Amino acid sequence: ARPTTPNLDRFAAGAAVFDDTISPLARTVPAWISILTGLYPHSHGIRHVFPTRARRLPTLPSVARAFRNFGYRTIAISDLAGDFFPTFDLGFDEIIGPRRLDLRTIYEREVLIRSPFALALFNNPLGRALFPVIGFMPENAEADRLASHAVRILSRADEPLFVVLFSSTTHIPWAASYPFTGR
Repeated sequence: ARPTTPNLDRFAAGAAVFDDTISPLARTVPAWISILTGLYPHSHGIRHVFPTRARRLPTLPSVARAFRNFGYRTIAISDLAGDFFPTFDLGFDEIIGPRRLDLRTIYEREVLIRSPFALALFNNPLGRALFPVIGFMPENAEADRLASHAVRILSRADEPLFVVLFSSTTHIPWAASYPFTGR
């Protein structure tokens, strides 16, 4: 009943809003593939968070590909939960986010976590430059940082854009930034 999202409300006033939506599957990857393709999981074949290579279609019809065909630049922006974007050919010109979760990424993350210098690196630009994996760790899932990045892209754009922004703030470990961590 109280106005908790005035900025989103202003944005929504000039946007296409879908008030009655249902996820076809309660898992991140298949749900996103359905959102971006308009297909149910039984059609696109993705039903798990870690689909095997054999289950992935080489290319999928997608809203990003449709926008690209009409001259839009297509960009996906995400933190750690968007590691699936590079796994699928969904028609994005650019993916700003983690690379596919693989053994190398896990190794880099674990080495960093066990480093005595890790704490000093986590929230500064030098640390993020030297160890890009920092930006894609649960401890650094900051919706503000992703939104700021998207605003920079949108404000400098001199071409039509289709941008998908995916934040894992609502995922475990619910790593909201201060002062929202205790709310």
